Amino acid sequence: MALPIKMGTDLYCKANSQVLLSYDEEEAKLYIGYTPDDGSKGKNYLAAISAMCDGAVVPYTCTVEDDVVLLKSDAGYAKFAIGCSNDIVVDGKGIGLVISNGKSAGIFMGGGNVVKDARGGMLFSISGVKIRAFVTVGSIDLESYWDLDALCDPDPKVFMLPDEQGNIAARIFADVTEVDHEVSGLSVEEAAKAMTDEFAEYCKILNYSAETQTALRAAWELWNAQQPPRTLFKEYLGNDPVVIHGRQSGGTLHLNDGVLYALAIRDSAEAAKYMCSFLKYIKNDGLVPYEISNNIKEYYVETPLFGVLLTAREDVLGAVNEEQYEKLALHLNWWVNNRFCTERGLFYCLHRTESRRNVAFDDMTPFFAPDVNALMALWIGAMAKIADRLGKENNWAALADDIIANIKEKLYADGKAVCVSLGTAEKCECVNGAAMKLVGLEGCGAEGYEAELMAVLGKTELTLDVAKAAAAAGEGPIADVRQAVACLLAESILREED
Repeated sequence: MALPIKMGTDLYCKANSQVLLSYDEEEAKLYIGYTPDDGSKGKNYLAAISAMCDGAVVPYTCTVEDDVVLLKSDAGYAKFAIGCSNDIVVDGKGIGLVISNGKSAGIFMGGGNVVKDARGGMLFSISGVKIRAFVTVGSIDLESYWDLDALCDPDPKVFMLPDEQGNIAARIFADVTEVDHEVSGLSVEEAAKAMTDEFAEYCKILNYSAETQTALRAAWELWNAQQPPRTLFKEYLGNDPVVIHGRQSGGTLHLNDGVLYALAIRDSAEAAKYMCSFLKYIKNDGLVPYEISNNIKEYYVETPLFGVLLTAREDVLGAVNEEQYEKLALHLNWWVNNRFCTERGLFYCLHRTESRRNVAFDDMTPFFAPDVNALMALWIGAMAKIADRLGKENNWAALADDIIANIKEKLYADGKAVCVSLGTAEKCECVNGAAMKLVGLEGCGAEGYEAELMAVLGKTELTLDVAKAAAAAGEGPIADVRQAVACLLAESILREED
């Protein structure tokens, strides 16, 4: 299995590691990255890598070949791979390498320091990067000019120089502690093979076979999204991790991220745990956070996608335990107590986070949205099945049926699904169409939604692999299409079962 990485588009990184490599095609520059776990909020701090020959900087290109990052110039090459844990293994010939000031989250950050290590390496700190570099073949040197006004070196440099035969080998560790590092005994090829083997093992836990290139890329994004320093799930969720797409969102968690990830993983109990991850922070009245950012829990309201997952994955529905059920029921009752209009028999919305992209109404104008009610009907119907399995009294199955009937009767106009203002009965088109199909309803704006999804993904047709790739993309450009992604993925899973 070859790693599905394209330098210039993707990061070269792996789960549970704080180091990475990033190539900027416009600048034609490779960066070594460090993602600390002490307040980076998911940002990657980058130091620049230059190639040198005969004392001059030389241009180069960067690709991934045989699962290693290959930096290539007319004078020679250097190969990089992530080692055992938080280190990068380097091997090259014909050129030297220079580590210097870079950028953080795309913004230049000056000021740092570089000093010799007593054990022959270099301690380097700049642009938020904190690394320790050792050269095992060749030599290492530094260049540092202290700015007394700024009390720092604005551009410290580490030089890793080849030996007389032109060979160079090095290890770069994401760590400035006084711990002794094992700096030899691992080649670039061995490191790359270990990384590929780890990725192959991860693919085995997914709910699909990562055979096509698109599926492999989806698996790759999911794997890398779990890096604890980047996702910060240790800080936020303790022993109940949830996938957080930190490279796009800067470490922000969203309520439905766990649902998207649960759709993609095979283990039923693990999927149920990811789905319920935010319920750890449920309030006594049943409200849960919409997002957690910078360790601040924002208790807005977002329509959960629980029903989508539980409809597509009966195995997950059967794996929900009593504790998870009670929390799900508490949150569902919040919706019933705070967003259900008994007179209309429908749930209404107050904020666009409750019905993404239906923005014809102001944020504080209550309105009935077909997509929200379809999602709630899916969730309520699934809860009825869980309650029956656990021996809990409930009348949720009848409520789910009533909601679907009321959508058909009250939220359609001229054969099209519409959102309706609670106060004025003003109508606007429902553009969140994907959820409607899962409750057997048509006549909605799904086509526009799918077009937007395709524009983001650059694909020409909707496939299971595309849906998984979209789910892996997480925040960033498709922040408002989580519902479409989850529903399309659910449809694909249900089609496979048929």
